[in-house]
Amino acid sequence: MASRVVRRAVRLIGASFVVAPVSSAVPGSAVNWRGLKQGYSLSPIARLHVSSFHHGDRILAEEQVISRVPERTELDGLIESADSVENLLHLINDHSFKGNQAAVLVNHLSRIAADRKMEGGSILQDNRFQKLQSTLEDEGLELAEHFTPEDTRKMALALAQQNRRSIPLLRALSYHLMQKHFDFRSSLLVDLAFAYGKLNFHQTQVFQKLAAELLPRVPELSPGDVMRCTKSFSYLKWLNLPLFEAFTQHVMDNLEKYSPLHLCNIIMAFARLNYHPAKGDSFFGVVLEKLECVLADFDRFLLIDLVWSLCILQQVKTSHLQKVLEPVMYSAFVGGIKSQKMQNYHLKLVHINTAAMLECTDFYKGPFLPSEHPSHYVEKKPTILQTGLQEVLVTIVGDSNNCRSPVNTIYGWLLDSEVLLDSDNKPLPLNEFVAPHVLHSEGIKPLPQGARRLAFLCWEFPSYCSRSKDLLGRFVMARRHLQAAGFLIVDVPYFEWLELKSEWQKVAYLKDKMGKVVAEDMAR
Repeated sequence: MASRVVRRAVRLIGASFVVAPVSSAVPGSAVNWRGLKQGYSLSPIARLHVSSFHHGDRILAEEQVISRVPERTELDGLIESADSVENLLHLINDHSFKGNQAAVLVNHLSRIAADRKMEGGSILQDNRFQKLQSTLEDEGLELAEHFTPEDTRKMALALAQQNRRSIPLLRALSYHLMQKHFDFRSSLLVDLAFAYGKLNFHQTQVFQKLAAELLPRVPELSPGDVMRCTKSFSYLKWLNLPLFEAFTQHVMDNLEKYSPLHLCNIIMAFARLNYHPAKGDSFFGVVLEKLECVLADFDRFLLIDLVWSLCILQQVKTSHLQKVLEPVMYSAFVGGIKSQKMQNYHLKLVHINTAAMLECTDFYKGPFLPSEHPSHYVEKKPTILQTGLQEVLVTIVGDSNNCRSPVNTIYGWLLDSEVLLDSDNKPLPLNEFVAPHVLHSEGIKPLPQGARRLAFLCWEFPSYCSRSKDLLGRFVMARRHLQAAGFLIVDVPYFEWLELKSEWQKVAYLKDKMGKVVAEDMAR
């Protein structure tokens, strides 16, 4: 029954999106998370009702099975006679819909919008339409247990296409998928990984099942499949070492089939997860050699992403740094009010420059960003962890002048708090001493002999790989850079802080952390 619902939905929608797997997308195209525009050509109106009919035509499908037609109601007539989008949306507020009626309304609504060439985005965001979507998803929940894996794939892709993160429906699809014992096709596994990644939906058991099913099939995957899988799992922050080692070997065995965009996406996925292949030297040796001759063809954003990722993985070369740190590159990112995207890439340039200054001095001699080049770190509301840390630190150091929170450094990294200790481990007033790590230092005194700078870094839940205590790549690079700049790092993970229930426990915890990093520094 459920399969018939999905098949009928495909006929009604008439869109290739539901039929073609993601793995059939144009080979070599770069994957992005703005939808499936590169793999499918859907009008905004087609996208308007792609997912709706998948699970909104349940009653009509049931009627085909039991050979009877639903009793016609006044609402059916009102839906058919409505001559505008507004009239149809108005019906949602005034009437209670069944699944088949909601599906008919969406079909009629999309036809009117298409005939009048209306923009579908505004309709999708309308609260009344969202209510209609919820009705259809409720119907889908009842059908989920009857779905085949192929039905689940189509449903998941439909939700991903609309960026419709329906948690109850995704949970139901995941649960019933885990109960099935089918021979999963490779394309189905790749598409499910994509859909979960696009919707940022975490379900560890499903990930483990996907990995277990994918691992023996890796040799038969295409380069596009491997790229999409690594990208999807990286967005889910989920690292399965055997699977990623198999992906790495696939790249090395089939390098001639991989396009530069494939390789860039895979490197960026590895960097996000801070994944270092066991055969890293061999892997990066052949991959970077292939990319070297096409770097000049990359647009500036892709080039910055690639070099930033190579800095995370500590595989960056002189030619990479020179291309992104030359004046003609960074001049586009300075001066005036920039978009959020431009600010993000500006910050990545600062990180790359920091890597060049602190980690590449044995082989890289320039160019660098100008010394007055500011690092624009977007200010956010402090988290509970950050606020709690700052309050406890003031208690420990005795005076707010002995603690600085937060600290925007010239390296592009934000310190949650900073403390300066003398050789006897007594706190010093920060505003009296020179601070080369900030753009405009308040103090002018040189540091006393034996003084130490402590950087406190709060690591929240999103800082880690899924179900792991391993930091994501960018945060690992942040720790390296700050250590190379002379800071003693005091890590404050969320899972340790949550265990502390009282003020004195938090004070004791931080004092112990500070004592350990100082002791380790003295032992060097």
